[in-house]
Amino acid sequence: MYCGKCGKNINSNFCPYCGAKNEYQNNINNNIVVNNNISTNNNLGKKKFDTVKLLIALILFFVLLFVSMVGYSIYKNNRSRTIMIYMVGSNLESRSGLATLDLSYLDYNKINSNKVKVVLIAGGTKSWKNNYIDVGETSIYELKENGFVKVDQMSIDNMGSQDNLTYFLNYVHNNYKTNKYDFIYWNHGGAVDGSEYDDFTNDHLDLIEMANSFEKSNFKGSNKLEVIAFRTCLNSTIEVANIYKKYARYLVASEEVTMGSKYDSALRFINIIRPSDEGIDFGKKQITNYKETVTKYCNLVERVEKDENYCVNATYSIVDLSKVDNINEDLDSFSEDLNKNIATQSNNMIKKRANMNQYVEEEPAYDMIDLYDLADTFGDYSKNGNNLKKSVEKAVVYNWTNNNYSHGLSIYFPFNRKIFLNKYSDFEPSKNYGLFINSFYNYKEGGGSSSFNNVSNNDINVSKVTNDSADIEVELSEEQIKNISKAGYYIIVDTKDGYYQIVFNGKDYRIDGNKLKANVKGKMLRISDSEYEDLSIWVPAIEKETTDKYTDVQVIVSPNNPGFADDVKVAYFDVRIDDKNREGTIKGFYGIEEDSSKDKTNFSYSAPVGLKLDDFFYIETVSSHYKVIDDNGVYNPNWINTSNGIIQGMYFRTNRFKFIKEDFSSNYDYYAVFIIKDMANNEYYTKPVKIK
Repeated sequence: MYCGKCGKNINSNFCPYCGAKNEYQNNINNNIVVNNNISTNNNLGKKKFDTVKLLIALILFFVLLFVSMVGYSIYKNNRSRTIMIYMVGSNLESRSGLATLDLSYLDYNKINSNKVKVVLIAGGTKSWKNNYIDVGETSIYELKENGFVKVDQMSIDNMGSQDNLTYFLNYVHNNYKTNKYDFIYWNHGGAVDGSEYDDFTNDHLDLIEMANSFEKSNFKGSNKLEVIAFRTCLNSTIEVANIYKKYARYLVASEEVTMGSKYDSALRFINIIRPSDEGIDFGKKQITNYKETVTKYCNLVERVEKDENYCVNATYSIVDLSKVDNINEDLDSFSEDLNKNIATQSNNMIKKRANMNQYVEEEPAYDMIDLYDLADTFGDYSKNGNNLKKSVEKAVVYNWTNNNYSHGLSIYFPFNRKIFLNKYSDFEPSKNYGLFINSFYNYKEGGGSSSFNNVSNNDINVSKVTNDSADIEVELSEEQIKNISKAGYYIIVDTKDGYYQIVFNGKDYRIDGNKLKANVKGKMLRISDSEYEDLSIWVPAIEKETTDKYTDVQVIVSPNNPGFADDVKVAYFDVRIDDKNREGTIKGFYGIEEDSSKDKTNFSYSAPVGLKLDDFFYIETVSSHYKVIDDNGVYNPNWINTSNGIIQGMYFRTNRFKFIKEDFSSNYDYYAVFIIKDMANNEYYTKPVKIK
């Protein structure tokens, strides 16, 4: 027999060679195969060995899984990002210092700790309110520990030039190698006109120039921007989205006019951007920043805390640009149906368009409406309206608004003028839509009607007059009703000096059969001294929005600081009137930064800048008085355009005034005048009728 330990041939219970007890003997006899003095057990040993291998493999798998997860987390958190800012200061900077204020809130320590870099190109303004941007250059700056430092010096250049934009894009790509890139436009915005209006050259970047610049850059294909963001007015349009779908994953912009503020930065959200943030995260941080900025400004004006819904009209949205083509397809089918119906339904279509909510009603009118609202309003003419609405909802992944008609993307629909129509085919989202709006505008231009020439002879009836309201109506002919595109009314007051003052410009009306009707209900305002209420005067109020619960109006005043030079000549109050509060509540107080260009003839631009009442000593009301009836007692149907109006006003201390809702119980003679627009947008006025 053999030793079970060393394999030597032995004859006793103990091995004389290794001293092992011969307890393996039976195993050896039964199962062991000896090969080169090494014994193995075919079954038991193999099973044990397989089990060990399995355990080792499982341990290694979980170790590797853990390491990979930790490694990915470390990789993810250590990725880098570069945010580009294309800042055209324009009059927003030279007059109000808004660009400098926005940049001043950027915190290098927070941004750098997040492995984010900020690169800025700045120009296009006649003066900067800081000492690090040279007005005589158009240079590139990087945010460093001690602020913005010049990294590329250039002579003054046109910020409205596509070559300048291309240079900036490629400079950043070549000198800042990071995992993600974002791009922010900062300036005035002009909807389908583009943005970035340069005060030196009176030039700007239109949509085609933007596309050309990006096409010549490295930011396309698999190297798209994460976010293209507009800190401008009106640029959340389907046309803009189509330009950038090749160059970015997400669009962040506003359908509405955006409010600038001297009391908070619209760029401070950059402090909390992380390299791992997806476009939606980036956009939500930007929009939250804007909501807080606007709300803070409104609270400063009203001197009380209100939420963002009780403030100036505002919108901002995030659009997934990969889903824009789906919108285009549905818009094309929808527009094909509209084209089939326009020949027989042009008047009805013009009425619908005239009464849609439009972003910027007054001049300059950009003729932008909400795309979802278009599909909803014109849904009677196409079975594809619901499909279009659904595609908009899918593409707009986040939408913030405090009105009920903004769904995240607007679209050009010319009504007031056709300034962009001639070049619309360069960036139209749909061929059929382009054909439709051209046909629509041609019908509208030919839609003037001589039937309104004598409307000033029509009698206006007044009924149900109370202290707070009055129903007014005018009976029209069948042809006149057919050719109305839009209507409104003025409430005027006899000032007993041969003149009449406009106290309310109403937008809310309805057509009932052959009658044009309106209800004047608690919408007129007076402004008075809060200590001496006998010091009061009417203020002209323009109706902006009316619901069952409130009416929002706009009031124009002139702020004044005696002894100080101030650029603010005209300011606007947004005031909410409701039944519960006889004193109107101020939603906003702002000036308008008008186009400073004297040579720009095609289009002008403007942007509201929030003001704080405490920065002014006085406000002066401004009102026009008109010769509605001449000295011979004859009514002038074109009084608003031809009569010699006079301007009257009264000063009120900013810390001691209030708005008061005016009613018909006072000892004044109130009159109503309907304003009627025909299909070609010509205006006609009825003769005034006395309310009380």
